[in-house]
Amino acid sequence: MRATDLYGRYRQAIERLAQQPSLPDRWRKELDDLIRRLEAEAGEMDAKTTRSLCDELCEQLEQEALRATGAHRGAVLLAAVKGLESISLPAQK
Repeated sequence: MRATDLYGRYRQAIERLAQQPSLPDRWRKELDDLIRRLEAEAGEMDAKTTRSLCDELCEQLEQEALRATGAHRGAVLLAAVKGLESISLPAQK
């Protein structure tokens, strides 16, 4: 899978989650699941590509969180940034 495909797919999934009002326990679980799936899929790429993907997603989501007008949206986007920053990089091949 290409990094640009993963970026688009997970960027959209996180955005959908940020737009859907729900209880914190629910959206956090869904976000954790998204981050785990991204980590698994990104694990098939080399470490440099994975780090670049995560860095780009973090930068985009952080900028949007700073501009967010709703507390829920900002909280989801910032939690996504934190989750992306914690992704384990694959071993160098």
